[in-house]
Amino acid sequence: MKKWLIPLAALTIIAGIGIGTWKILDGRKGTGYYDLYFVAVGDDGQQGDKIGCGDSIVPIKRQTVSDTQLSDVYQDLLDIHDYDFTPELKNALWQSQLTLESVDVTAGTAFVTLKGTIVQSDKKCDAPRIKAQLEQTAKHFDGVKDVQITVNGKSLDEALK
Repeated sequence: MKKWLIPLAALTIIAGIGIGTWKILDGRKGTGYYDLYFVAVGDDGQQGDKIGCGDSIVPIKRQTVSDTQLSDVYQDLLDIHDYDFTPELKNALWQSQLTLESVDVTAGTAFVTLKGTIVQSDKKCDAPRIKAQLEQTAKHFDGVKDVQITVNGKSLDEALK
């Protein structure tokens, strides 16, 4: 038997397993969705709830292949560092360097603890945009009626000043 056949056979088997796994996961697509929220600047409440500076906060559905926890959704939101999420929707958190420390839902209130730095280009307009993005992320989950967010031990409102 030629020596090059063994690595080739191994590679073929590994590739086959990888393709088979991809197809299994692909078959599970559509098992669930969650919303991330972005800002329609100057939209004046036409596409979503109206927020400060004449903007709208707009939900975007994201597909998942498993049950999604609130912590997973926050991690997804905080990992996006592009200002233009789409040509029409902006990410007010794009420059911020935040990490999720914890999230807990008790008696209808989501307690979210963040650590890091919030960067605002324009405090007057970015503060309500950031607040809406972070709060709406939790509020769309079943059973969450209120959200309490802290950043480095301060309330979100204090952190945005």
